[in-house]
Amino acid sequence: MNTPNLESNLLFRRQYYIGPKFVDRFKSWNRIKVGKNIHVTAHPDLTVTTAKKGDTELALLGFMFDSENYQSDHKTILNEIIGNNSEFADVIKATSRYAGRWILIYTKGDEGKILHDPAGLRQVFYTNHESNTWCSAQPHILAELLDIQDNQDKDLRDYLNSKQFSFNEHFLIGNKTLYEDVYRLYPNHYLDLADSSYLRYWPNKTLNNLSVDEVVNSSSNILTELIKSANYRHSIAQTVTAGWDTRLLLAASKSIKNDVYYFVHRFPNMDNNHQDLYIPQELSLQHQLDLNVIDCVDNNVEFNRINKRNVSITQSDKKKLQHYNYFLHFDNKLIISGNVSPLIKEQFPSIDNITAINLARLLYWHNNKYAINKISKWLKESIYYSKKYDINIEQIFYWEIKFGSWGPMFNSELDIAVEEFSPYNCRNLINLMFSIPKHFRTKPNVIIYSKIINNLWPELLEIHVNPQTSPLINKNQKKFIHKGMDFLRKIGLYNLVRFFYRKLIFR
Repeated sequence: MNTPNLESNLLFRRQYYIGPKFVDRFKSWNRIKVGKNIHVTAHPDLTVTTAKKGDTELALLGFMFDSENYQSDHKTILNEIIGNNSEFADVIKATSRYAGRWILIYTKGDEGKILHDPAGLRQVFYTNHESNTWCSAQPHILAELLDIQDNQDKDLRDYLNSKQFSFNEHFLIGNKTLYEDVYRLYPNHYLDLADSSYLRYWPNKTLNNLSVDEVVNSSSNILTELIKSANYRHSIAQTVTAGWDTRLLLAASKSIKNDVYYFVHRFPNMDNNHQDLYIPQELSLQHQLDLNVIDCVDNNVEFNRINKRNVSITQSDKKKLQHYNYFLHFDNKLIISGNVSPLIKEQFPSIDNITAINLARLLYWHNNKYAINKISKWLKESIYYSKKYDINIEQIFYWEIKFGSWGPMFNSELDIAVEEFSPYNCRNLINLMFSIPKHFRTKPNVIIYSKIINNLWPELLEIHVNPQTSPLINKNQKKFIHKGMDFLRKIGLYNLVRFFYRKLIFR
């Protein structure tokens, strides 16, 4: 592999700057002016799309898919948003039906604002430098560009040196970064470019209590349309594991299954009895899927060196190995994954006494001063909205403090290799899931997922989900059940037994 070409192609891949002027450091990057004084400098591999109507202008960095029309491209989406909505609040509302990994810049006259996808997977880091707002995909790149010093906060340094920091895959609590006055934009917030302030825009209303059947039907349509949209515009590769997240996405891909490159990663510590290997293979055999087992054994020192320069903080060695194998095998494909699914599933137990220390305890940070201070600040800003709109504060806490920091780190490291799309990253879908009692979204048996799968592709439930972690069934029992299923097929009673089984389970 040619080292100089590797660096020139992959350094800061899919990254960007937003500021009062173009960045001269990257002369080969694309340059787009938005509104009166917003200048975007974007890596050639980062898609940038613009639309304008009157004095209102939108710029999309990254990709969006339409959950209501799979044939919509970026220009169609932006024109539809801006055609019906000139005020920023209306633009925010209009983005709810779209999924993807994106940043949207809005300008109208002197007004300039930025918001990102629901999970914040396309990250926004920002600072106010010489009375101007600057943004970038990574905080250390802003620090290099603007000569910003490292954050010397002693409490932060103690946090970074703690065992919990390593155990939690190096995610930072709060919106501060490793650099002075450089911040991360929380999910569910937008950035006002006039003064570098962030403001919450969700939750903004009480969600309706919906029936499970309503949520099943609407969610089925959203997920199916989003995967069709990705397939319509890209060559897609879709991961299959033993878990709920990928099983549901597999069900949503049924209508295009012959177009999809299904795959599973095999890591060095996985033998053939690992559930994430034998379950996908059973699914493949039973449903004629084109399943590819990718051995994650190759690594590359130069690739890892470049990726370490691309991001401020890396997560883990296992994921580093995964990134390189994505680079080797999938550079021309869009990866479909379930990585945003944790936002939907109930992660934390309810807390009777909501305090910063008790929330910190959910993340095992209750003995860390920095973590408690950051959570305390966030809680003061958020608890009012939780109470007003009756949204579980523990759910918002997981979304913005845990997942909003930890989740996007994987995508940022993956930028060097491929783009990844999680159909779960759609606000309309998330709102639907939050509109039913939380026990339907609780692990290990995620009832709402099983019901949507049963609606889309019920045969997928004949092979158990997460058999080594589920309390309902073990591997030996599963083998016995499959032998029984084969016997019922031979005597012609399989379809009748399956009918009554589904009536019992999905009543």
